Amino acid sequence: MNKVTKYKLYWHFYNLNFVCNIKIKKMKKITRLPYVLFVGLFVICLINNQSWANTKGKPKLVFKAQNNQIQLDTMYLNDMEDEVELEIEFENKGTQPLIVKKVTGCCGTQITDWTKKPLSQGEKGTIKIHFRVPLRPHKISRTVKAISNDPEGVKTLKIEGILTERDDGSIQLK
Repeated sequence: MNKVTKYKLYWHFYNLNFVCNIKIKKMKKITRLPYVLFVGLFVICLINNQSWANTKGKPKLVFKAQNNQIQLDTMYLNDMEDEVELEIEFENKGTQPLIVKKVTGCCGTQITDWTKKPLSQGEKGTIKIHFRVPLRPHKISRTVKAISNDPEGVKTLKIEGILTERDDGSIQLK
């Protein structure tokens, strides 16, 4: 059942044509399986390598907050004004200049200012935000989104906290 097949291979090298006759025995389909698996694995590795290479050498926006979340301390109604102002720090951990194009906030969070100049590798910038808080016990939950030339896309920062009444330990009798 092993038949010999002749193949002609043509190579073109700087307008010179080379012809080579090769004799190859036909293999059974079972013996082709390892070759197909090897080629498939090679293609997968090649694709993963290209996606890694696409993010190499790009800007990278990283907030100073752990896990992109700011946990505000418990705030008390007696000590609190109805407005909160925060300054959020971020850094360019990439190798190319980082440009923050736009910053947005939710739920009435106003973005008063942010660093608009391009930041080189290792440089830091800030985002200044302002929001109002109703003076009643509740949970504070805000988000700030920064749109930049970071290849990972929009970066979101969560701000959370609790506003409560201070317990002074006294008992009120009626």
